[in-house]
Amino acid sequence: MISAHTKERRVIGIYSTLIATTLALNVLGLCVPLTAQIIFNRILPAPNTTTLPVIVFVALAVTLLEASLRFARNILSIEETLKYNQTLITPVFEQLVRGGAAGSAKAGAAQAIVYFGRVGQVAEDLGGKTVIALAELSFVPVVLGLIFFISPLSGVAVTVSVAIGLAMTMADGWKMNRLARIVSRKTERRYSFLLSVLGAIHSIKALGVEGRVARQYEVFQADLARCNYRMAIAMGRLMNEVAVSNQWLTIVALLCGAYGVAAGSMSIGAVAAVILLSGRLMAPLQRAVFLYIQAKDLCESRDVVAELLGREAGRSVAEGPELSRDGKLDAVGLSFQIESRLSTERYTGLDLQLRKGDFVAIAGSSEKALTHLMRILAGVEKPASGHVALEGIPAEQISCRALNAGVALVTSTAIMFKGTIRDNITRFGEVTIDQALAVAAMLGVEAQINQLPQGVETAVSGDVVESISASLCQQIAIVRALAHRPRVILLDNADRGLDQLAYANLHRFLAQVRGRATVVIVSEDRNLTGGASRHYVLRPDGLQLDRSQASEELTTYRGLKL
Repeated sequence: MISAHTKERRVIGIYSTLIATTLALNVLGLCVPLTAQIIFNRILPAPNTTTLPVIVFVALAVTLLEASLRFARNILSIEETLKYNQTLITPVFEQLVRGGAAGSAKAGAAQAIVYFGRVGQVAEDLGGKTVIALAELSFVPVVLGLIFFISPLSGVAVTVSVAIGLAMTMADGWKMNRLARIVSRKTERRYSFLLSVLGAIHSIKALGVEGRVARQYEVFQADLARCNYRMAIAMGRLMNEVAVSNQWLTIVALLCGAYGVAAGSMSIGAVAAVILLSGRLMAPLQRAVFLYIQAKDLCESRDVVAELLGREAGRSVAEGPELSRDGKLDAVGLSFQIESRLSTERYTGLDLQLRKGDFVAIAGSSEKALTHLMRILAGVEKPASGHVALEGIPAEQISCRALNAGVALVTSTAIMFKGTIRDNITRFGEVTIDQALAVAAMLGVEAQINQLPQGVETAVSGDVVESISASLCQQIAIVRALAHRPRVILLDNADRGLDQLAYANLHRFLAQVRGRATVVIVSEDRNLTGGASRHYVLRPDGLQLDRSQASEELTTYRGLKL
C-alpha cells in the first residue's frame, strides 16, 4: 500500500514537472522572435557574415527541443489524466453497483450516465490541465513586457486588442456554457423518458399507444436538436473568434510596426519580433477564460463525485454472510413514498413477518407502491425508514451473490440479457445447465425451449422485440429468477404476458412449492392469490390483514386440458 504522504509527494512532483516544462517551453518560445530580430537587424545588412549558419542551427535545435518538451509534457498530462480517470471510475462504478437502485432511483436512472462525464472532467483537472493553463498564463506579463520594451505604442495597441478579444470570447463562452447546461438537462430528460418507456414497454404495447409515445419522444428529440443547433452555432462562433483575434493582433502589430518604421522608432527586426510575440498572447489568455467559465462546472463535478464516493457503502458484490435456507423474512417499520407529477403518496408503518412455507398475497390501489414494496422486501431498494431482514440478517449486509441465491423477485417485465437462452437461464454460468433445466422442467418450460430450432442455444438480443414469443420470454425470466432455488419467492404480477399453457404451469408450480418456500404474490388474478394463507391490503398507514379473503386449496391442474 502506498501511503498518503508518498502519494502527495508524487502529485507535487508531477505538478512541479508540468509547471517547469511549461515555463521552459515559454522561454524557448522567445528564441524565435529574438532570432528574427537578429536576422533582420544584423544578418541581412551583412549577408556574408558567418553568424547566419550558427543562428539557423541554434534556432532549429531550439525548435526541436521545444517540440520534444511539448510532446513529453502532453504524454505526461495524458497519462496522469488516464490514471486519475481509472482511479475515480473504479470506485464510482462500484458505488453505483453497490448502491443499487436506491441511489440511482432518487436522482433518476439517467443520472448514472452523467456521473462518468463528471469523472472525466475531474480527471482532466487532476491530470494537470489547470496547472498547465495557469503556468502559461503566468508568462503572459513577460511577453507583454517585452512588447512594451520593444515598442510602447505596439504594447498599448496589442493590450487594447487583447482586452477586446477576451471580452468577446468571455461573452460567447458564457453563452455556450449556458447552452451546454440546457443541453445536459434536456439530454437527461430524454434518457429518463427512454428508460421509463423501456420499463413499461409491455404495458405500452398492450394498450397500443406506441404512436403516442413515439410522438412524445419526437418532442423531446426536437427540443434537444434545437438546443444542440444553437450550441453548435455558439461553438463555431467561439472558434472563429479565436482565429480572428490572432489575425487581428497580427494586423495591429503590422500597422503599429509600419508606423514605427516610418517614424524611425522601430526597425524591421523589431516589427517581426512584435508580430511573433503578439501571436503568443491570445492562446493562453483564451484558455484561461475557458477555464474561468468552466470553473463552476468543475466545482460542481468535484462536489458530485465527492458526494457519490462519500455515500454510505452499499452491499458487497460477493463478500458477506451466507444465508440459511429457512425462508424467513421480516420487515419492521417500513416507510417509503411514491412521487408523481400530481401528488406524493406516503406509506408508513409497514410490518410483515414471514416464515418457511407462508403464502401471502398483497393487494392495493397503487401498482407503483406495490412494486416498490416488493423491491424493498427483495432487498433491491432501501426504505426511507425501517429495515428488512432475510434469515435474520439485515438486507444491506447481505452480498449481491447471496441475495440472488436466497431471494427471487419476478416482475411483469420479461427482460432478456443479450446472449442465448442458456446464458439467461444459467445466469451466465452461476448455475449449471442441468440445474437450470431442472427448474425449467418444474415450470413446464423445458419442452418449449427444446422445440426451438436451436434449443437453449437460441440467441436473444436483449432488445424490446425478441425472436421468441413474449410468453416464452416471461417464462425464461421466471426460470432465471428461480435457478438458485431460493426459499423466498416474490412474484410481482409475474403472470402478465403468459399464454394459457404458461399460466397453467405457473399455477401448478405454486401448488408444488406451497409449504416448502415462502411466497409473496401480487396479482389481480384470483386463481393465483386464492391459495394464499394470508391476504394483506397495502394502505398509507400500513399493511392491513384482509379477513374477508378465505384461503383456497391450490390444485395442480393435473386434469386440465389445454
